[in-house]
Amino acid sequence: PEAFRMSGVVAGANPPQLAELLNYGAARSVVNVDMGQVKRVDFVAAGALLNAFSGLTQTGKTVMVNGANEMIQALFAVIGINQFAIVSRNKQH
Repeated sequence: PEAFRMSGVVAGANPPQLAELLNYGAARSVVNVDMGQVKRVDFVAAGALLNAFSGLTQTGKTVMVNGANEMIQALFAVIGINQFAIVSRNKQH
């Protein structure tokens, strides 16, 4: 399926890809995020993603994260992103 593709290291309070992700999500009811090429997400950026995903779900959207590695999945579980997004272990190639 069509997805917003993230890559590299996602870091900081306002990661560069965040505004693009929000713009992508604004026009969709299901927001697919492909994190198969993301090496790492730092704690601060994870908080920013939590806020973004929370905001998207509050407007009635479904957020789906695919391809996140095990470290990213663990971080997302700890900070609570799983409350606002469906985090899939399956990598999409």
